[in-house]
Amino acid sequence: MNQQQQNPLLIQRIIWGALFFSIFIYALALNLAATGGGGKDISELSSIFPAIATVLAALSLTIKSIVSKPFAAAAQANPNFNSNLVTMIIRLALADSVAVLGFVLGFLAKQPEVAYPYFTAAGVLMIFAWPKE
Repeated sequence: MNQQQQNPLLIQRIIWGALFFSIFIYALALNLAATGGGGKDISELSSIFPAIATVLAALSLTIKSIVSKPFAAAAQANPNFNSNLVTMIIRLALADSVAVLGFVLGFLAKQPEVAYPYFTAAGVLMIFAWPKE
């Protein structure tokens, strides 16, 4: 039995930590890059992006129940298939996309504070996705 099979929870937590830390990298990069005025008008995007972020957040919270049956079948067909890992990666990718939406919005507006609610929401979604099993 190799190391990956012995401790999949450790691998999941390393992936979680890397993606959770990426939110702080986005915030730092945005604060460094978006200083100064002259941002674009984001009035259209500021009404669309929250709706997209809400859909992504809802998917992140419910994806486990959506994919549980197909992943159970895949796990039966292939014993090396780790459905918990795949589900967690999908949840984290959806949560991270909320942070990316905020980053794009803040970068275009050159106003980092526009992105902070998105970063907060992504962090909360990632906390809900903390690997437990």
